[in-house]
Amino acid sequence: MTLRIYAAVFVVLGLAAHGLMEEELVARVDLLGWMRAERLVVESECWDARNLVALLDDDPTSIAAAADTAPARWTLAFDTPCVVRHVGLVLDNAASVSLTVVEAGGARFAAGDVDVAAGARAAFTLRDVPVDSLEFAVVVADATPLVVTAFDVHATMTIVALDLVEAPTSLPERGSFPVIIRGTDSRGGRTDLTELASVVVSPQRALTLTDDGRAVARVGGPVTLMPTLGTLTGPRVSLLVAPLAATPRAPLVEALGARATVEMTGTPPFEVLRRTAGEKEPESLATTVSTRWHDTGVDPGSAYLYAFRSIDAFGNPTSPISPFTRARIPARRAEEVRSTHRLPILVTLFADDSAESLDDVRAALDAARMFVFRHTRGQALLDIDVITLAGPTPDLTGPSMALVERRLRSSGVREAHYAFVYAISDRADGAYSGFELLDDTPAGFGPTRGALPATPRDTLGPLPFVTWTFLHEFNHALELSIGPAAGVTMHPSHHVEQDIPAGRLGAYVGRAFDAGEGWDGLAHVYALFPDWTAVPPRYADIELFVDTDGDGLADDAPRLPVDERRFGADATRIDSDDDGLDDFAEWCAGLYAGSSPVLADTDGDGLRDGDDPHPLANVAATLPHGVEPQRIASGPTGRASILLDASWTPDALHLAITTSTPSDIFIDLDGSGALGRWESDVRVGGTSDVWAGPARLALRAHSDPRGVFVGDRLLEGVALATSATADGRVVIRVSLPATLGPGAADVFVPAEAPSIPGLRLAPGTVLGLAFTVRPSIADDPTPFDTFAANRPWTSLFALHRLVDITLGAP
Repeated sequence: MTLRIYAAVFVVLGLAAHGLMEEELVARVDLLGWMRAERLVVESECWDARNLVALLDDDPTSIAAAADTAPARWTLAFDTPCVVRHVGLVLDNAASVSLTVVEAGGARFAAGDVDVAAGARAAFTLRDVPVDSLEFAVVVADATPLVVTAFDVHATMTIVALDLVEAPTSLPERGSFPVIIRGTDSRGGRTDLTELASVVVSPQRALTLTDDGRAVARVGGPVTLMPTLGTLTGPRVSLLVAPLAATPRAPLVEALGARATVEMTGTPPFEVLRRTAGEKEPESLATTVSTRWHDTGVDPGSAYLYAFRSIDAFGNPTSPISPFTRARIPARRAEEVRSTHRLPILVTLFADDSAESLDDVRAALDAARMFVFRHTRGQALLDIDVITLAGPTPDLTGPSMALVERRLRSSGVREAHYAFVYAISDRADGAYSGFELLDDTPAGFGPTRGALPATPRDTLGPLPFVTWTFLHEFNHALELSIGPAAGVTMHPSHHVEQDIPAGRLGAYVGRAFDAGEGWDGLAHVYALFPDWTAVPPRYADIELFVDTDGDGLADDAPRLPVDERRFGADATRIDSDDDGLDDFAEWCAGLYAGSSPVLADTDGDGLRDGDDPHPLANVAATLPHGVEPQRIASGPTGRASILLDASWTPDALHLAITTSTPSDIFIDLDGSGALGRWESDVRVGGTSDVWAGPARLALRAHSDPRGVFVGDRLLEGVALATSATADGRVVIRVSLPATLGPGAADVFVPAEAPSIPGLRLAPGTVLGLAFTVRPSIADDPTPFDTFAANRPWTSLFALHRLVDITLGAP
């Protein structure tokens, strides 16, 4: 018995009444679909599940290999008896194949023992009896591991529903699409019935079927299609055959270096066309879902003409070809032309129930591009395409993006030319990555809202949670796929508390992970990727730009997140303000923003930016010795200005913090001063000398509960004193004892770390410090939630970033 019981037919008739009956037929069992529906159990002693699943997925190119040369055995067990008619498998080896059938009720019989040559098919035809399980045994003829390249089971199936797959809702005149019919059987499998079923079309003259199984539009107007099989009919599919859209405007083309960049207008996908000067007929270069396409297959000194047209998901033109634009490729690459590494990324926004506008999502992703470009010092350019798909949002539980991939393919996304594919939806249950789709492209997804590290207002886009989750999940793509492909196997994941105990940070490429929490930690993670130049072409190519002064910052390049013009720098001078810091380093100086390219001392602390380790923080490099605190830092001048006076003695750290209103003060303190928030080289009470994150220090002098807290734990015996200045400002004074007690409990403490009572207060010791201020309110419901989104707060330095101060000599 074979799969094809009669030839495929395309029937052009009036609509039939909707059938409600079931149809039985002999067809290939969709083993993978049955297994997912928990109707089939696969067991094996020699193959792992992934190898076996590869043989169940309807893909004739799948290959599975046994672990060794021992006889291979596996079993397919059906949850309810199934009438199996035919079994076949193809092996790369010469082998002996035997099959034992276990019938319903437990009776067993040998279906045969077949000797096959390498590459030949072992086939078994069974009698019409219900089968509980099939037991296979294969012994190869030589000492090579078994390799199976094809496996199929045909059975009598009851088809309960039909579906016309990938049928469009609209089709341009003379457009076409593949006719694919699938049947759902009573056991939950999905079987391809294209060669068995028929399609009813109305009106009859609207579509014709080609020999290669495509439906071609003949006339305009509405069309209805309905799959049929015997007495069974599927749901009607409505389709509108529409005329072509208006001719698009000519593309903009920029020729720079050894490439031409084509900018198109309209709604993707597009087909890009090119003619060499003197040729009459254009060639089709590519299809793209982006409005920008880079042609790297050009010859220096040659002239080309570029055009494009809109297409649908099936490659049908939906518009005429645009006028052509001429561009000449420079005969040689100018010395001022530089490059950065461009990673193309596709972001899909499911807009069925999103409360966030597409403009806000784009702005959040632009902030992500800016963040990566800043903290990789321009080495990595994220080139993000955003497409919007109407709802409903596919199921993302599991987590899985298989249904997202189906939607992307139906929208015209075919090629695996992205470094990362990311989906955004309000209905996403959490944020995940680490899986692949679209021909092994790293992928992830995330929602539009959720808890995230506190973010200063107007610094990282209107939706900082979207910015954060996208960057976090993209970093997993660097860690798990892109990095290994570039030979990088130890890139941190930004689950830093997990990476450090595994030995991946701290001594990573000779650099300590000296970072605060949140955005500062994420910035360090991107900065630590060691070799963007090694990212293979599968994930990245290059973006060219003009850099006249050679400082790495483009003169005027709108496709980059920043350039000299927008930054306010001089494109002809490496260091526009002569402060010892080149313009690009100036832009990269801060966590969220750069220092000024036209001010030699941006923070006004008396140090040139090039000599200042913190050009955006007005902070002294040395903490003075003595009981009476002295001014070491000030800022910002916004909603709640802060002045910090501090000093040290061997027994205490003395602080006086001046604020414009009564406030709670939150202090991040790293006693090692070189390892940031995430790890410590000192063991204090079994934990560390880091007071940060959930265990940061809280000074509360104006509302209950009052006192000094480590997290939500009151620090006994440490008093706060308050006073007012002549101009009405408030001063909080405290002396933090050297025997401060344990710090954060979630950092990694090396086994060889020394144990001391608390702070190391001695000349030359480096402390990492951060101060954040929140105005006090009575009966605060969240007294230790430092940075609630609905509460005003400000930071002395860049939020999440610790600054280092050295204890001065007595």
